[in-house]
Amino acid sequence: MRFSDIIGHDQIVARLKRVAAAGRLPHTYLFAGPDGVGKHTTARALAARLLCEAPRDDDACGACGGCAAVAREVHPDLVMVRIEEGASEIKIDQARELQRRLRLRPIRAGYKVAILDDAHRLNLAAQHAMLKTFEEPPGSAVLILVASNVAALLPTVLSRCQRVSFFPLSSEIVARLLTERCDVPAGEATELARYSEGSLSHAVLFRSELIERARAELLPLIRDLRHRPYADLADLAQDWARLPSVDLVLLLRAPLQWYRQCMTEALGAVEAGNAPTLLSQIRVVHDTIEHLRHNAHRQLALDGMLIELQRLEGLLAPEAPGNG
Repeated sequence: MRFSDIIGHDQIVARLKRVAAAGRLPHTYLFAGPDGVGKHTTARALAARLLCEAPRDDDACGACGGCAAVAREVHPDLVMVRIEEGASEIKIDQARELQRRLRLRPIRAGYKVAILDDAHRLNLAAQHAMLKTFEEPPGSAVLILVASNVAALLPTVLSRCQRVSFFPLSSEIVARLLTERCDVPAGEATELARYSEGSLSHAVLFRSELIERARAELLPLIRDLRHRPYADLADLAQDWARLPSVDLVLLLRAPLQWYRQCMTEALGAVEAGNAPTLLSQIRVVHDTIEHLRHNAHRQLALDGMLIELQRLEGLLAPEAPGNG
């Protein structure tokens, strides 16, 4: 992975190139932003640049032994920290092992580089244990925290990091990446990008059979909520509630994106009278997703969501965008 492989974050790449070439890197970076927008990829590109044996044009060469070792995650001066399989957090033992490895002198390069994936999953004990390391890593170590939920990090951790903010990719870039890197046909890539919220990983998830089922079963009901009897809502909620919460969270992105599209169309209209109600519907779906993530009763959550959406539907004008 090289800086030249990063798409959609030109300013961030230019900034990292400058500081890497000048050797003026901060000890600890925090790459923050939504999932699937390129934070981890950029962290690996920075690691490759710092551990490359023959950098060219302020970028890793991509061909030397150092670059090959980084790509395979076997470089002796690269430390990767992830949530262990079956765990829900990064534990203090992992933090201590990271600290131990960072105290060792570089073996092959001029830097020790550590990438902490999902750093927001560091438990509190691990965060406290790492505070001094975040502030003053040993020797020539560079730490890169990759996080999608900075609110889960202690203020004392945040204050010790130089933050680099990543934003959602444009739909055009997501579609391009799907076509070039995932072999998705252009028409399908454009459609998936609309549901991606600027995240390549979300777009890839939307290729699943589950999302296709959501489009086939859930969206038609959502579009016709105003005329559906309660029995239809209850039957659908009962059917979908058999799925695990993680699958429900995924499928609800289909109606969430649909309401957002309606909202965009409403705001572009001469009179945006439906916008407040559509915003409420977006919030209902979003809140249901959050409740499911926190282990809410699946059928009750879906029941409540559909009933509230139907109630709000009655407040919309008949010509509401997407509701014809």
